[in-house]
Amino acid sequence: MATSTTLASEPTVYTGTASSFKNTQLLTFTTEQYLPALRHAAFTSTPFLRYMNFKAFGKAATLGDLTRYGNIRKTSGKGIRFNDGGYQFSGAVSFTTATGSNVGRMAQITPQFMSPGKTWAYSWVRYVLPIGIPEEAVMDNKNGGRLISLLTSHLEIAQKSAIRDMNYMMLGHSSAPSSSPNGLNYLVSVTQAGNDIGGIEPDVDTGWANQYSACTSVGGGGELDRPLALLRKMQAFNVYMGSFEEATDDVVWACTTGAYQYYLRAAYADGVANSGLRAGQQDLYDAGIDAVAFNGKPVIYDGAIQVPYGATASTEAMYRLALSDLGASIKSDQYFAVEGWKAPEPKDGQRFYQANIWLRWTPFVGGSRRIQGVLYNIPANPDTITASA
Repeated sequence: MATSTTLASEPTVYTGTASSFKNTQLLTFTTEQYLPALRHAAFTSTPFLRYMNFKAFGKAATLGDLTRYGNIRKTSGKGIRFNDGGYQFSGAVSFTTATGSNVGRMAQITPQFMSPGKTWAYSWVRYVLPIGIPEEAVMDNKNGGRLISLLTSHLEIAQKSAIRDMNYMMLGHSSAPSSSPNGLNYLVSVTQAGNDIGGIEPDVDTGWANQYSACTSVGGGGELDRPLALLRKMQAFNVYMGSFEEATDDVVWACTTGAYQYYLRAAYADGVANSGLRAGQQDLYDAGIDAVAFNGKPVIYDGAIQVPYGATASTEAMYRLALSDLGASIKSDQYFAVEGWKAPEPKDGQRFYQANIWLRWTPFVGGSRRIQGVLYNIPANPDTITASA
């Protein structure tokens, strides 16, 4: 009868007794070589960031060779942007308008003073993945005594952590690392007061406020249980948002999973109006992004999307976003930059081989915050699966 065995590792407290442990493999490439894969994985392994990656770099980068596309920094400017230098990036917003007039041949023209407006600005946060391996583990894990390898294992754990943390920070998830910048649920919110975005308070300067509308009923019943109330609200909100001249470019509906499932019901029963679930979204499917269509615009979901700030907890939400002016800003010289591996020095009290992976970035919404919108307080969808059972 076969028996399972466990490997031994150095315990935290050296008692002379080996303990069982779980680990992986050893480093077969340098940390620098690993970074393209980390960069690529962080922006392609979750639905919302994968869509941002698709808009920024294109389908080839979303699917392509990690060592090639993990190093690119030139983007379309949609979803992901790179910045060089400085401690912040900024832009101007004018909250005043001019009044035009029609004049005759000899009429007087009175000039008008225009306020220079205000400046929105964001500074980048420094996200770090510190990796440490006890010196004894590295010393013992070689030659005939080599049981497994350690460094690759730690880098793989770092990659999984980065993927999770990047998605959580971008979407404003409650499990995001402490001191994270405002994510999507604050960039596009319901309550504007007390929500200082980019250094401007939307309740004071109302031109900086985003759009929002409650949808407290989805309807349903009959005709394949189609949630007509939700569909009508989406249509009305879409028409209202489309009245802004700049609000029709690169629109995506980003939904909680429950809201996405509601729309699947609506779109399935309303295939004629929507020209089918996948109308115009073939490039997204080819890039591995699950998406359906609403008036020709993609509808996507992400399990980490939160309801907007000011909405009722345990409800659903649908964000109508223009990625031409919303996304992630990254400092190009600190795009998962690496330090290490560094061996311990004699003066060190705790002797570790250490590597640090740095990223300076922030989610942002730019000068046209008013073109971003959200449908909120959609009743929780009972069909949603939140855990396996």
